[in-house]
Amino acid sequence: MENYFNLISDDLSELKIIEENQFDCILKNNQWDSFKWFILSISPNWKSYTICDISFHKSDDSKYKPRLTFRKTNENLQNKLVERNNEFKIIKFERSEDWYNEFWKMIWFLNWFKDLVDLWEFNNQFSIISAEDFIVWFKDKEVRDKVIDINKIIDSSELSTLEIETLSNNIVYKKRKQSLDIFEKLLNNEENEEWVEFITEYKTINNLTKQWEEIAWHHFLKDNQWILWLNLHLKFIEDFESEWSVWITNTVNTWSPNVDIIGISDYTILVELKTANKKIFKDTRWNTSRAQTWSFSNDFIDWISQCLAQKTEWDKTHKLKDLIITNSDWEGEILDQNKIRTLDSECIFIIWNWKNEIPKESTNTDIILKRDTFQRYRMNSKNITIITFDELYKRACNILKLDI
Repeated sequence: MENYFNLISDDLSELKIIEENQFDCILKNNQWDSFKWFILSISPNWKSYTICDISFHKSDDSKYKPRLTFRKTNENLQNKLVERNNEFKIIKFERSEDWYNEFWKMIWFLNWFKDLVDLWEFNNQFSIISAEDFIVWFKDKEVRDKVIDINKIIDSSELSTLEIETLSNNIVYKKRKQSLDIFEKLLNNEENEEWVEFITEYKTINNLTKQWEEIAWHHFLKDNQWILWLNLHLKFIEDFESEWSVWITNTVNTWSPNVDIIGISDYTILVELKTANKKIFKDTRWNTSRAQTWSFSNDFIDWISQCLAQKTEWDKTHKLKDLIITNSDWEGEILDQNKIRTLDSECIFIIWNWKNEIPKESTNTDIILKRDTFQRYRMNSKNITIITFDELYKRACNILKLDI
């Protein structure tokens, strides 16, 4: 028995398979000792062994096909007899007690010598890869194929409903956590080691060719609709569509502004967004400012006017045009306006980052005055709900119960 290599306790890295002659191979270690192949298991009372003998037969391509013989023996290598009243003896590798680890360790070892050992269909149809290799392979697949593969894994794994729900929650949590990491970088827009701002880097990664920064936010929120679904305190929205024309064009097809995002539901919702680094206050308080107020920037007032104009024009002209929603292949579907209604459409305006102009931890009198001016304004805005990018971020973090 000492001539057999013990897979339970000995190190396989010391072994190699070499040609003995034109018809067979042998097993040797670094000291050039020969072995009669493998011991896979030893019974607790040391009276029973599971061994594997391997012989090789040369194939047409000059490789060697292994022939495996499993035996239950005693310590003298005598085959164990079948117990009385039993017709046969089963050698199984199902549980850790059955030493299935040693069995697969042996298969891995044989596969390591691909230049010499011919594993035939195993090598043609299967490959042993690391978890890291599988991830790299899986990432390169099309989204549709990924979904099909994941469904196959779930269906074949016989998971319980609770296990599937737990798995689903973990996947959603991790994906949304990754999205919030990107959200934070967009908010801060810090430069990387190559001195490239993150918004520019994000546009490059996602092939966004337009120059303006707003396109990065537009793409991010469209790609992470859950942030809008769960944060805007709106009724259920089936889908968000991008860049919809809200006006009727003139005779030369000009002067037709687009709303950034439109929410498709029982009743349409318009979403206009700018960027997180836009300022909404004047740098200095004007003499015309009334007591306990601070002057908004001209841009901010113009943006509010833009939102109101888009809302008015959409409410007025939506029946004069087809509502076309597109899928990922840009195939259009005309929506039935008897089902998707427009009635005094709700308007959401997303802009700004509080800390850029009025950090909440500040006790400066001017900062407090700006804070109160902004809050009074949006609390009393009838037709527009104003929400800031950092508020979206914090609410999304709260949903995931993340510390920020």
